[in-house]
Order: sequence, then C-alpha cells, then structure tokens
Amino acid sequence: MPVGVLMLVQYYLVDRTLKMRQGKACAQCAHGALIVQKRHCKFSSNVDKERIHRHLSENGFDSTSSLDAVALELQSSFVETYKAWDEGGNAKVVLKADAELLQRAMDEFEFAVEVIDAGFTEVAPGSRTVVVLPVMKKEDAPDWIQALKLL
Repeated sequence: MPVGVLMLVQYYLVDRTLKMRQGKACAQCAHGALIVQKRHCKFSSNVDKERIHRHLSENGFDSTSSLDAVALELQSSFVETYKAWDEGGNAKVVLKADAELLQRAMDEFEFAVEVIDAGFTEVAPGSRTVVVLPVMKKEDAPDWIQALKLL
C-alpha cells in the first residue's frame, strides 16, 4: 500500500461454533454485505435520522438543534468514510469468532449489523451467524478484533 494511503476495512465476524460449512459461512457474509448496503442507502438518504438521534441522545446530546447538527455531521462523516472505503477497493476482513464475541461486537459498535439465519439448512432458526462491523481505519480496530484469526 502506498505511503499516506488510509487503510479502511470492514470486518466480518463469523460464529465458528455453529459449525457452518465454508459455503454457508460465505453466504452469510454475503447476506451481511447486502444488509450493510441497504442500511448505507437509508443512512445516506436521511431515512435513518431517527436512529442517529437515538444514538446521540443515549450519549449525552439533549437539545434538538444540537442533535440535528451532530446527526448531520455524523451522517456526512459516515457517508464520506463509506465512499472512501468503496472507492479504495472496499477491503473486507473475515474473522473467526464465537457467539460471545459476536455479542460483544453488537454491544460495542452502534452501527454493527447482524445476520440472523432462517434455519432452512445447517443452523437453527434465529442463530446469529455473522456480525459486520462498520467501516473503520484498520488501526482503529480494538485489540480484541485484531487478535482474531482469519477465516
């Protein structure tokens, strides 16, 4: 990678305790990618403003005018990051995890996306198979994410 180029990545955490075959795990990651794409379209079209407001309210912002300003800034930042990631080759890193780590990811990352299986093939209905993290700088990933093994 050229010096000075920002390395943006999107992490996919796959619950390996479910014993999914590789093809099933790949399909679940693809479902996650589609969910993220749909969410990005909503987010960039301002449909997700209510969710942004809820997130900001939960983190100490209380005035409506402040919420609107910060929501707009957060939305703009998200869209810019996603666009830079997409234009930079949209790097994805698929990692082995377990149910506990998938839950931790959902708890720690407000905009994480989970894939819940319908149960038609290999896993029980309602199983959380994959969690997709929001696009981030590779060096900003928490240590516990960086410690996971590639799938």
